[in-house]
Amino acid sequence: MTKITSQVAQFITNTDYENLTIEAKEQAKYCFMDWIGVSMIGASEEASQIVSHFIKKQDCKKEATIINQNIKTSTFFAALANGISSHVLDLDDIYPWGPGHPSATVIPTALAMAEKLGSSGVEMLKAIIIGFQVQFAIGEAIMPQHYKEGWHNTSTLGRFGSTSAAASLLKMSTKKTMNALGIAATSTGGLKGVFGSMSKSFNAGKAGMDGILAVLLADQGFDSVEDSLENDKGFIHVFASVSNESNVIKALKGPLVIERVRPKKYASCYSTHSIIECMLSIHNQLGYSPKAKDIKSITYIVHPRCLEIAAISNPVSPLEARFSTQFCGASALKKGKMNIEDFSKKDIKDLEIIHLMYKTNFIVKEEYQKDRKAKAVIEFNNGQKLESSINLFELTKDRVESNENIKRKFNILLSRIKSENSTRKLKDTILNLENISNIKEEFIPLLDLK
Repeated sequence: MTKITSQVAQFITNTDYENLTIEAKEQAKYCFMDWIGVSMIGASEEASQIVSHFIKKQDCKKEATIINQNIKTSTFFAALANGISSHVLDLDDIYPWGPGHPSATVIPTALAMAEKLGSSGVEMLKAIIIGFQVQFAIGEAIMPQHYKEGWHNTSTLGRFGSTSAAASLLKMSTKKTMNALGIAATSTGGLKGVFGSMSKSFNAGKAGMDGILAVLLADQGFDSVEDSLENDKGFIHVFASVSNESNVIKALKGPLVIERVRPKKYASCYSTHSIIECMLSIHNQLGYSPKAKDIKSITYIVHPRCLEIAAISNPVSPLEARFSTQFCGASALKKGKMNIEDFSKKDIKDLEIIHLMYKTNFIVKEEYQKDRKAKAVIEFNNGQKLESSINLFELTKDRVESNENIKRKFNILLSRIKSENSTRKLKDTILNLENISNIKEEFIPLLDLK
């Protein structure tokens, strides 16, 4: 049996920042920027507010910051709250070539631990890169079967990403890191069945929280088995009926996955984005908002995962609307835009949007899965027919363009809550994070600038 757990632990403990690619180091900063912007806005959502209110009632050591809440709490609760805030809007980043949202699990842990320990910017960036890589590598052994069987991979695999980041920052030995991975493995959970509710973002936050718990317990001598990933009752074989553990080692060797992580443009499930783009294109072709009464049918040709997880036909909350391709497409066609505020209770009850949703039907094409392709076709009662198709990966493959989009997105998001000067200072600091010697003293105070 290949010693998978041991090799993962060695990757975590032996990775040298100096040997990482320039592209990975730069992308880690942009992922961090995107995460900060999304989390600061997400902190005002109801799910985030409920959790923060709960945490304020607890008697915790003040070790780490809950973003945009003016709360200091334990590293555990900071990771939980910030993970929820970063994921609740479904605006956090995506690794298009391997489903999941790595920043929502890795970065809350990395920031909380870096603040607690007074780590440098370089140490935190290294932890983020390592966390992303381990989260992806273990996923390569069990995906896509793991996801098909109902597990929320951001949550399950996220525990390994967060554990890896925390272990890196704590500079743990390989032996203790193996134990931490084992503790994380037996802590794993997270169901796709809760999508469309607050519990989806809880999955991400809990993954970050559990990663810190695993590492701090292991650091105190709490042990686990040395083969928690690969033994016949271990994570890989229990959490997927079809798996290939050798893929873990291949993925650890590169390329570095963080170089291909991309920001999300819309505050909804990534599987809705292709249809949103198609319907915005059709709206632009028309030059006006068509009425549902004039439309005979709306047909979406999509990949299988879209229908599996993002086709709630009658959403009754903004959270459900983010997982309704029907709603997203109808809203985009009517409004010619798709911003955060377009997922409101008012929009869900908009009769015109509802009537457009009723006109919708799906055709599923397996071959569309690879590149997240989609096609939308609208037939009007007068015989007019308009269509639009897209390859979503083509819009996200350019890293430089993607990072420019992150900067624009960051400015737009923070303009809602911060002054232009404080936003610029925060952004500039993130882009020079390698020059920060102490995250707690030199970065955390910037989050409070108005």
